[in-house]
Amino acid sequence: MEQLSSSEIISQYKSGRRDFSGIECTSMDFTNAVLNGIIFRKANLQFCTFNGCELKGADFTDSNLDWAGFKLANLTEARLVRAKCRYALFDDAIFDRADVSEADFSWSRMLNVNFNSANTKGASFVMAAFTLAEMSKDSLGRVAYEISKHKGEIPFELLMEIKFIASGTMDKIGALDMSRQPEGASAGYRANAGAGYQMGAEGTSAGYSSINPYQMSVRYRSARQYEK
Repeated sequence: MEQLSSSEIISQYKSGRRDFSGIECTSMDFTNAVLNGIIFRKANLQFCTFNGCELKGADFTDSNLDWAGFKLANLTEARLVRAKCRYALFDDAIFDRADVSEADFSWSRMLNVNFNSANTKGASFVMAAFTLAEMSKDSLGRVAYEISKHKGEIPFELLMEIKFIASGTMDKIGALDMSRQPEGASAGYRANAGAGYQMGAEGTSAGYSSINPYQMSVRYRSARQYEK
């Protein structure tokens, strides 16, 4: 299997190459790259970030995209047929006329994503979160367990991002819990529910619900967000 870094793939793409089928490229950063029409069939792209990328017509058929980030990515007419997209982030991604048939989006986060014009036949969205209301405290333990299995594979920057997002997510869930409590009820969620979900990875905590904790929205946030 050919192994290339993200910079090598981007450079070769600019030189005219389009077919990167079967490539091995994990934990790499493609943020804001223009890769329209690129072919990643049967590629291993775990832990990669494609946040803010232009991926119109890209082909990820049978690829492994577990724990990848596609926040604000343009996947118009892209093919993710049978792709593994578990624990991935797709917030604000565009899937216009995309083919995601038989893809596995289990445990992924998809806030503000619309699949109305996409082919989703046979796709799995088990425990995927499309709204904040679909996140639950019960999911924290599951994510913590999955993270522990990948200890040593996760770049240090991603571990720091987990801590940042875990804190924000627990605040939101705690606020939702309080809004449902009778007047005068005690606010003990954050201290008690969060305390039992330690990952054992660089001291960070895994309070990230059913969402992919490997988001690079701080260090790798799309340039479009910084322009606001």
